[in-house]
Amino acid sequence: MSRIIALLIVFLDNLGIGLVFTMLPPLVYDPSFTFLFLEVSTTMRSILLGLLLAIMPLGQFITAPIWGSISDNIGRKKPLTISLCCATIGYCISLLAISSRNLDILLLSRAIVGISAGNMSTVQAVLADVSTDKTRITNFGFFSMALGGGFAIGPFFGALLSSQGHYFPFLFGLGFTVTALILMFFFKETNLAPTAKKIQLNQSFLTFQKAFYMKKIRPLFLCSFIHNFGWSFFYGLSPIYLVSEYGFRPMHLTIFYGVVGAMYAFSAGVLIRAFTKRIKASVLLFLGLGLTGTSFLLIPILPSIYVLWPLIIFVSYVVAFVAPSYTTIISDKSSPEMQGEILGVLSSVNALALVCSLFCGSLVGTYPTSAFWVAGICNLLAAAIIPLFFASKDFFKKMFHPRQKA
Repeated sequence: MSRIIALLIVFLDNLGIGLVFTMLPPLVYDPSFTFLFLEVSTTMRSILLGLLLAIMPLGQFITAPIWGSISDNIGRKKPLTISLCCATIGYCISLLAISSRNLDILLLSRAIVGISAGNMSTVQAVLADVSTDKTRITNFGFFSMALGGGFAIGPFFGALLSSQGHYFPFLFGLGFTVTALILMFFFKETNLAPTAKKIQLNQSFLTFQKAFYMKKIRPLFLCSFIHNFGWSFFYGLSPIYLVSEYGFRPMHLTIFYGVVGAMYAFSAGVLIRAFTKRIKASVLLFLGLGLTGTSFLLIPILPSIYVLWPLIIFVSYVVAFVAPSYTTIISDKSSPEMQGEILGVLSSVNALALVCSLFCGSLVGTYPTSAFWVAGICNLLAAAIIPLFFASKDFFKKMFHPRQKA
């Protein structure tokens, strides 16, 4: 029951985030909505949009290890409940910002939602608590499915709701967060042996330092950062290429995000299971990164849009192998009493990758195809790390799980 509730929280959280994601560019660029004075330049508007988009993952980067460490200390239920209360406050402040048309208040609300979004490390720790060695990668696949599914549906409904008014996506985001908070009444604690460790204000940075001294998992954090930097570069900035090259309009982009998210979610939750029974997580990670990187590099040289869509679907399929695999490996190599803390570092690494990709996005304005070149090279580079990490001599010899005796 706790696993299902945790996955529903992931889905509802990211559904709300996806709803709002599509609203931020119009709030900054739409002259009919006076968040900014008309004389504000396009360059300044771009900077402000980057800040609005980046401040949430920046909050997640800082707080994910803290939420994870707290959940190791006092259990998973209280941190999840408190973080959802923070998200509720954040969405309420968002509504105030929309009604008063105040950018400063909107920035504050996005920061608070980002702080609460660090709770994904606690959710992953819940899944680690209830998993066995055989079910761990499946459960983390369901986590990716819930995350991808929420973010796939969110932008589509956000576009529909925004036609009724700018505040509707934020209002529904608040409703989904309150629903997740209500579900916590039915959540049963999964951390039955909490550890009493002192948590300091600079816990995030101390945990980062400690994690990167752990030789067993240090290369996987690097791999995760490089992959997520490339994926975020593609996911956030490829619309510039699609608009300039193929004339995509807002509805086309909504369909694009919906297809990518839906295929990712279906692959992570369902299709991946056919492989996890036979192929080891390390090999699945290598294949996912290699195929994703190669596919990205092919997109800019495609002859037509009719080839683009099948390749986008294929990328969304194979990239879903990546996150469940490296999360499983990191969880396996971490002690039970440090699951929340280490998975918090992983969430922070991924959030930092998103922040960095958003700030580097100015490249795409001049070179739209760089969204795919950067994504492709990053994934291939991350793939190259895996055989080195897992002793390359035996890596390809030990691709499969041994067959189970009847």
